[in-house]
Amino acid sequence: AIAPGAVKFYEGRSEVVSADVPHEGALTMEVAHSAEGTTAQETHSLALDDAGRKLTYQRRGAEFVYTRCD
Repeated sequence: AIAPGAVKFYEGRSEVVSADVPHEGALTMEVAHSAEGTTAQETHSLALDDAGRKLTYQRRGAEFVYTRCD
């Protein structure tokens, strides 16, 4: 779930420390990710495709693609 100031995952929560918009449709975030009693600084990025139907989320070297359902 993406909420103001944080991204929540099944296994943890990432509090947004800072954010940057490198270009339209993209967001890069520095986060403090907390899970299983530890907190680590990470960089996460979001990118929306030109049609606005797919959101790509990258974190920890993994890429997740979400498709909008209508």
